[in-house]
Amino acid sequence: MRALFICLLLFMSAKAQSSTWWHAVATEIHFHIINAGISVDGTFNSIRANVHWNPEDFVHSSLQGTALVKSIQTGNRLRDRHLNEKTEFFHATRFPELHLSSTHIEVAKKIGIYHVDWILEMKGQQGTLQSELYVYRVGLFEVAFTTFKLQRQAWQLGSQSTSMSNDVQVSIAT
Repeated sequence: MRALFICLLLFMSAKAQSSTWWHAVATEIHFHIINAGISVDGTFNSIRANVHWNPEDFVHSSLQGTALVKSIQTGNRLRDRHLNEKTEFFHATRFPELHLSSTHIEVAKKIGIYHVDWILEMKGQQGTLQSELYVYRVGLFEVAFTTFKLQRQAWQLGSQSTSMSNDVQVSIAT
């Protein structure tokens, strides 16, 4: 697995200018994996998202998302079942959800770019991440995009392998 690529796509509709709760009208998680030289793409299809965004008050702003592990689809049912059921991967019966929540948001150097600290909960573990969040408006929708890297083995996603990379590149769009 050369890279695990997850793209969480959330399109949010704004309800107010200064303090906004966004309602996710479309949510997707996409990932891309290189395993033994073969490219594998997939999605998590069941996502819940809550966004409270106030660009003038980041102390009270938050971004949260939950994905159901059993909603994974890679185009191969046998592989999907393997990723769900095996303890060395997601082990969905014991750990049915993945959670990502912001803990701190601040303005970065340019307009529309923010630094975000996150907590990721996966497989009974909690870890911190940091990323830059890019926020812009598309018509009536607020859209945000961020990327960060995970270490696959630190999250107990598969064992050490010469054919799987330990790097996991994550992209989230809201």
